[in-house]
This record gives sequence, C-alpha cells and structure tokens, in this order.
Amino acid sequence: MNSSGFLSDLVSALGLTAIFAILLRQVLSFRNWSSGTTLFRALEALTEPWFSVIRRHLPRGRGIDFSPWVALVVAAGLTFFLRLLLSRGTA
Repeated sequence: MNSSGFLSDLVSALGLTAIFAILLRQVLSFRNWSSGTTLFRALEALTEPWFSVIRRHLPRGRGIDFSPWVALVVAAGLTFFLRLLLSRGTA
C-alpha cells in the first residue's frame, strides 16, 4: 500500500465524518433535541468551531443561520480538492 492511497482514504474518512457530523447536528437541531444530551454536545464540540468562523464572515439572512450549509459546501469541496491533489501523484 502506498502512502498516497492511505492519505487519500484518510482525507475521505475525515471529510465524510465532518459532513455527517454537520448534517446530524442540523437534523437534531430541527427536531428540538436538548442541548444537554451527550450526542448533541459532542456534535456541537465538533462543528461549532467551523460555524463560528463562518458566522463572523457571513451576514445573517432574516434570522436564518446559513453557516451549516456553507460548512457542508466547504467540507465537501475541501475533501474533493485534497483527494484530487493526492490522486494526481499516483496516476
């Protein structure tokens, strides 16, 4: 196994984990889960650093928080871009 394949798999796993955490937090927040649950606090600890940075640079849209959706696009784009860079050396 070459290191490029391992790194590509690692980037994919981390990217999918980030995307899954963002989506799950959004679903749970729509379902009015208490922020006191362990699952929600863990998801909040993973995603809030991303959201807070995005919120500082993104204007609020009539009370709607778009930071999770921007974070999804950034996570997916970054995962795709890094995988593309890692695959260029193996072809």
